[in-house]
Amino acid sequence: MKQIGDWAGTLGALLLLAAAVLWLGKPEWEMARAVSALAGAVGLLGALYVNFGRLRAVFARRSARYGANALLMILLLLGILALVEAVSYRHNYRLDLTENRRHSLSPQTLKILQSLQADVTATGFFRGDLPGKRGAEDLLRQYESHSGGKFRWKSVDPDREPGLAKRYGVESYGTVVLDTKTKSEKLLDTSEEKLTNGLVMVTREGKRVVYVVKGHGEHEVSNTDRAGFSEARTALEKANYEVKELLPVREAKIPDDAALVILPGPKNDLLPAELALLDAYIARGGKVFFMVN
Repeated sequence: MKQIGDWAGTLGALLLLAAAVLWLGKPEWEMARAVSALAGAVGLLGALYVNFGRLRAVFARRSARYGANALLMILLLLGILALVEAVSYRHNYRLDLTENRRHSLSPQTLKILQSLQADVTATGFFRGDLPGKRGAEDLLRQYESHSGGKFRWKSVDPDREPGLAKRYGVESYGTVVLDTKTKSEKLLDTSEEKLTNGLVMVTREGKRVVYVVKGHGEHEVSNTDRAGFSEARTALEKANYEVKELLPVREAKIPDDAALVILPGPKNDLLPAELALLDAYIARGGKVFFMVN
């Protein structure tokens, strides 16, 4: 029995040490860390139970009592540190003091994360020595903390798990794959813009249509010159919007699938009939974005 107690104590200490190493080196391995810490605590308690008589005899000595008091203080300090770590993990808060708040998510991203209806899993394929790995994981960690449990992430080394990388069609380090039950989106980097657009693509059902009015000297979305809005069109399409041009004078009403109607700086007045179409569209809950030079 004594030998079993010794083995249990040694194994318990090693498991607690492993939990500490995981906490420092692999913070995303939550389950492994928790199992290791729990098993280690059980092992140490078992060893204390088996060797209780021996320990009582040792602690009966005066010199041992001083050592026990010191050990008790050390254990108390470790317990406080463990409690603080556990509370901070469940209830963490980040304070960004940089001038341009470059370590904070944009209001648009926060709104999307807080309104997620479907569970999203992000799998980042990062080699251990990949430049930017720490920054990408920190960004994913921020997304998770603001999602209310709807966004989860994990980091995978494609060299160690080539089968998973092949299944997702990953061909380069730094790729992030977003998954829901029905959709999947592959991103070649983890900038906030691309990650947020990817979230929209995998969680939004179908494409929302944006109509851009023309025929009054407006900036045209098909124009690639400086006065054109072709780059705005590209940005909208990347965010999973479909962009169509609209000539109101030819329409009996604004299309029912319009999520937004944009008037990009008309140089001439709209006709009364066209204004009436926009009035009717707004009256039924439509959204119009007027741009004035």
